[in-house]
Amino acid sequence: MADEQLLALLCEGRFDEWVAWWRTHPDQCPDLRGADLRGHTFVGRFLGPVNLSDALLTDVDLTQASLADSLLVGADLRDARLQQANLTGASLRNAALVRADLNRATLSDADLTAADLEEAALWNADLSGATFIRADLTRANLQTTLLIQTNFAQANLTEADLRGALLEGTVLQDALVWGAHLFRSDMTPALTAAKGYRSLHIHMEGEY
Repeated sequence: MADEQLLALLCEGRFDEWVAWWRTHPDQCPDLRGADLRGHTFVGRFLGPVNLSDALLTDVDLTQASLADSLLVGADLRDARLQQANLTGASLRNAALVRADLNRATLSDADLTAADLEEAALWNADLSGATFIRADLTRANLQTTLLIQTNFAQANLTEADLRGALLEGTVLQDALVWGAHLFRSDMTPALTAAKGYRSLHIHMEGEY
């Protein structure tokens, strides 16, 4: 169950008190498991490492918010706005991020194992070192995304747009890439380990 007092600070927009609590409890992780924060706005707010596992966060606005090292396991973030959010090292295992806007967000070293990112927007995001094992990224927009050492083993990248993405050390073992889009210059030997490799849509540089 969520810590009701701390949850009230967020629900009521008492962010000064939230930050003050953090300053006096720097080694604690607020327990907001299962919290209902649907539709709330936290633009540019520091939420810190917080446990929001199984939380209801649909339509929440987390633009430029800081959630580094937070626990969002099984959280419902469908249609959430997370542009330029800091999710470095966060755990989003089994989270629902369908149609979420993660453009220019930082998810380096984050764990998105088995997460659902169907039709999610990840344009120009930093996914370096992140784990997407068995994740669903069907029709996700990954244009110009940093995918350095990103692990997509067994992930579903059907019809995903990877044009301009930096595929350096990217793991695609047994990933499904049917109909995915890439520039010819983005081709890498790692893609040959993916299923549906021969069905890739290869575009000339700058062709959208």
